[in-house]
Amino acid sequence: MNAGRTFMVLQNGVARPSDIYMGLYHRDTRYVSLYELTIDGEAAVPVKSWKTTYSMHYVYESSRGMVARTISPLYDGVYDLIRGEEVELGMVIGMDFSDIFEVRDALGNNKKPRMRTIDISQGKRGVVASYIGMDGVKRALEIRSKPAPIIIDDKLKIKGRNRLSIRLLPTMGSSTLAIGVGGPYMEFLRIAPRIKSSNNAINSLYMNSLINIFTLLEAPPKSLFPLGGIPWFDCVFGRDSIITAMQALPLIPGIAETVIHRLSELIGRKYDTETEEEPGKIIHERREGEISGSILPFRKYYGTIDATPLYLVLVAKYAKQMGVFTIDSVRNSIEMAVQWLLNKLSNDKLGLLGYGKGALSNQGWKDSWDSVFDSDGELLGYPRYLVEVQGYTWEALHLINEVMPHLKLGEAADNVKSKLGLFWSQRLGYFSEAIDGEGRSADIYTSNPGHLLWSHAVSKGDAEKIANALMNEKSLFTEYGIKTLGFDQPRHDPNSYHNGSIWPHDNSIILRGLADYGLCSEFSRAAAALLNAYRALALPGLPELYSGSPPPRPMGNFPQSWSSGAVFMIIQGILGISVNDGGVTLKPCVPEWLDWIEVKNMRLLGSQFSVRIMRRGGDVEIIQGSPTRRLEIHIIS
Repeated sequence: MNAGRTFMVLQNGVARPSDIYMGLYHRDTRYVSLYELTIDGEAAVPVKSWKTTYSMHYVYESSRGMVARTISPLYDGVYDLIRGEEVELGMVIGMDFSDIFEVRDALGNNKKPRMRTIDISQGKRGVVASYIGMDGVKRALEIRSKPAPIIIDDKLKIKGRNRLSIRLLPTMGSSTLAIGVGGPYMEFLRIAPRIKSSNNAINSLYMNSLINIFTLLEAPPKSLFPLGGIPWFDCVFGRDSIITAMQALPLIPGIAETVIHRLSELIGRKYDTETEEEPGKIIHERREGEISGSILPFRKYYGTIDATPLYLVLVAKYAKQMGVFTIDSVRNSIEMAVQWLLNKLSNDKLGLLGYGKGALSNQGWKDSWDSVFDSDGELLGYPRYLVEVQGYTWEALHLINEVMPHLKLGEAADNVKSKLGLFWSQRLGYFSEAIDGEGRSADIYTSNPGHLLWSHAVSKGDAEKIANALMNEKSLFTEYGIKTLGFDQPRHDPNSYHNGSIWPHDNSIILRGLADYGLCSEFSRAAAALLNAYRALALPGLPELYSGSPPPRPMGNFPQSWSSGAVFMIIQGILGISVNDGGVTLKPCVPEWLDWIEVKNMRLLGSQFSVRIMRRGGDVEIIQGSPTRRLEIHIIS
């Protein structure tokens, strides 16, 4: 269960310290590690459990009848209601205030045993447990319950007959007003387009993905910023939020607006070697746990090579869709980001955008330490240049030049594009994943070059070569999606994080690129594979990643923002939607397995319109809805 910066992880309705990851989390800290219900003095084990939209429901059996329980997330809290008849109910609660990096056991050489002093006292409206961290910040948990809790040593116990009502309200620094999720959820549904199609998997995945993205929004409707994912990345991630915003852009542009403004506020202002901050650089990660504010550099960490060009791509696409005037308030940040990019390119001996070793060994989206290597499996040296990042950089400069022509970025954009040949591998007949400053190349089959389709950085001929490699069933393509690394490559492991697994967001980027180049047969197969994975995984949405050999096994975070946005990119590709020069262009790429799709209430260029695309005898028919104001719509069949 999650809502914004608060989430709860339970197993069968219980959290115990022995179940390492269980508990109540808020802003990168686990506040509660013990949360256990008893019925008539015995540990409660549910006979049935299910999830609705954002709440968890449990049913228990007692000797005297059934006990019903609903746990609902709040913005900055959790509400737990347990009801039965003629039963004695009890709850024991234990606090630990562990930093999320401690819970993950991810401190390495920084790991040190620590004793915490937790103060538990009676407050005005309930019992308050508080802890002052090594970063000097006070973190507190208020427990409001009926009946009232009893303090026993370092734990709380609540006992009642027939009914328990418990609110867990974590705070960090100042207190906040916990609010329910229902109102913001209905408001979010109001602004999201309604989508129906002849394909039940798309319909189901779209609704589940809407819910998952909603639960990851920081504080809707005030803030539509998409946090990374549950449980480890429930915080600001630059790259993830930008990709999610671009996936959702034609459908829910408010996400892009929030992301642009938030990342503009967090843009680098100074040079800091520890956090890798530089003026004009877009942030990678923003944490609020005590470890990140004292031992690790992740309170504000800038170790990413691709977030800055991706930010500029998002800014330009948003301006084209909503009007150039909409970016006026962030022009200073845009120009800072452009200057950072130009400085990096001009100071690099190859004229490319590369990175050295930092707190993260790799600083693209595949940021595992071992994700960039050559055909012998040997890691590349530094600096490292990722092929997809050069595509992002070309598109960033090209698109910003279109919306802010006074910056005169056309020549710089073409310069980057002209150097993509450095990545071409004659041995593979395909682009290498990366090159390094020593002239070595990661000439292995990976999904990375597929992103060049999305950034429109290659010719139609090269696009077809990329598509052929991606769709090769002996290497990268499976019935459940495109793999990060080919089957026959060194270091291949289908259960690894980046070396053979399948990532929905990665596939979605490739899918939009295939559609943009008119490679509709390949788009149809790849989209069908992603939907096959959704069916096989049997989850209410797509996880961060899943295993790259059948059957697919979920891995990583769930829900996760950019994996939830994958279906939006499938819909973008089907519509073939783009916005240019004050008009909307639709160039449909309708899969052979789809008879029709209807999208109602899209918001583009200050207007709202709907569209229905149907396949009839191999032809495509578009029924254009009535815009709320004059909107020029071009249809390319």
